[in-house]
Amino acid sequence: FFFQAEDGIRHLVRSRGLGDVYKRQAPGLCGTAFLIASIVDGITDPLVGVYSDRFRSRWGRRHPLMLASALPIAVTFYFLYQPIDGLSETGYFIWLTFFLVSMRISITFYNIPHDAFGAELTDDYTERTSIFGYNVVVVSLSATMMAAIVYGVIFPSTPEYQNGLLNESRYFVLASLGAITIFVSVLVCALGTINQVPYIHNVEIKKIDYREFFTEVLTLMKNSSYIATCLSMLTIYSALGILGVVSTYAYIYVYELSSEQMFLHGIIKLPGMFVALPLVALLATRLDKKEIFMVTVFITGIFSAAPHILKMLDWFPGNESSFLLVALFLPLLIGAMVTPCLLYTSDAADE
Repeated sequence: FFFQAEDGIRHLVRSRGLGDVYKRQAPGLCGTAFLIASIVDGITDPLVGVYSDRFRSRWGRRHPLMLASALPIAVTFYFLYQPIDGLSETGYFIWLTFFLVSMRISITFYNIPHDAFGAELTDDYTERTSIFGYNVVVVSLSATMMAAIVYGVIFPSTPEYQNGLLNESRYFVLASLGAITIFVSVLVCALGTINQVPYIHNVEIKKIDYREFFTEVLTLMKNSSYIATCLSMLTIYSALGILGVVSTYAYIYVYELSSEQMFLHGIIKLPGMFVALPLVALLATRLDKKEIFMVTVFITGIFSAAPHILKMLDWFPGNESSFLLVALFLPLLIGAMVTPCLLYTSDAADE
């Protein structure tokens, strides 16, 4: 259970609400800040992975880095949602970029060792699938709990604000609660799994050779299967990322939902954790990993985007319709049942 406790990070560090916190900043600058952070992420992820692989301590290669990341993630998360009042547009852009990049780097020192540690617990593909499957199950439960707290407690609807996310004063509560949750989650996960360190794979630890590292990267760039996988994952997560960020504003300004109604977006993921794990086990007996990946991507893409596409085509119930919530969230429910299969398959893929 402790192995999965990191969801306080994965849920709370999403960009929801940043548009309201930085509403005095041009949308283009907000997007540029996220672009810079993503580019830095793409550079630091493999570097931290190499460093973690070769790190040596009495507590193993992964756990010291995970523990060291707890405070930086919490602090940068807090200040990300609490910019100083009175800054210029450029000042807000610098603030957002600095703390977003700092938080992403701090998270890298947690997520990369964490995921590597999970993969090192076993060589067996089926067992790795189960490990990451249970990970997604607990993440889904935690995300639902956090969604209930965020929408129902931190940002409840009020007479002044039909949707509580528009209440700027409540972001102090989000920043404080998020920072505490992140700090505790990292400590619980790292300390709760440190007793497994003696059982992970023994590998030869070499001195970091950056020339060798970049040579290996160039070799990967020549591997057509690797390039195809990277491009497909880039497309998938770009689409899911866009939906994840834009859907918040769509629910508020397009569908005019209250924050309590938006909670349904979080709770519809719950059935997926019960359906996806036996589903991927069943599919694995009939299809190979590539075919499972293709099928789940197709279903996820179609059903996740369907409500928004139909809305743009004026083929969707109006906001006053009693059928609105069903039409909006039923396709997402179907997509949520198969999306974890994609995660299980990609996380547990053979080396």
